[in-house]
Amino acid sequence: MSGIYASKVIMKVDNMLNNDINSDPLGSHKKMINYVGKNKTVMEIGCGKGAVTRHLKNNGCNITCIEISEEYATEAKNYCDDLIIGDVESLNELKIPENHFDVILYGDVLEHLKNPSEVLKKFSKYLKNGGYIVISTPNIANWRIRVNLLFGNFDYQDQGILDKTHLRFYTKKTLKKMVKKSGYKIVKFDIAPSLPLPMSIQNKISPNLRYKIAKQFESLFSMQFIIKAKKR
Repeated sequence: MSGIYASKVIMKVDNMLNNDINSDPLGSHKKMINYVGKNKTVMEIGCGKGAVTRHLKNNGCNITCIEISEEYATEAKNYCDDLIIGDVESLNELKIPENHFDVILYGDVLEHLKNPSEVLKKFSKYLKNGGYIVISTPNIANWRIRVNLLFGNFDYQDQGILDKTHLRFYTKKTLKKMVKKSGYKIVKFDIAPSLPLPMSIQNKISPNLRYKIAKQFESLFSMQFIIKAKKR
């Protein structure tokens, strides 16, 4: 398959730069992999160096990888069945049959796009009937951001929620609204928790308890949102 895709900016989860995923069982990487499932036909948009791709491949998935950076793509191709390089927002057609994929994965991608809703709509035709998308994106209403705003701070950074390459910001409400308006039905809404405690203390709390606490106040104590949604 010829290469013509990806997204206008470098789309990757920050700690995938070292070609590895976050080992936290409650983190977005582990959850995305679990929601994609095993033995699926997958389009992964913004695959970076292939950190998540590698785990999907180990789960028996057939993966078409999408990446804007040729440098990152040289590493990701080791785990992809097909590799496409290009610009998702200007791309109109792929040399892929419609109704081809079980899953399209948007892992930390939508926040980098000028018009993410149009991308979700445009690529839905490549999903099989009953196929679904998996989305991970940062929570702009996270407690850290709120505290900084109280002191008048909204400073872009090299990574994280306020990554300087982010063009869009989502709360729980606005993300759900955007996904639904793009023609999908949300079947699962999940979070990657972020409690207002030092990591030395958080690490002593069982994952189940940490998750339950965050779920009670998910708009406040979520670092990222994870959505599984079927096309209508």
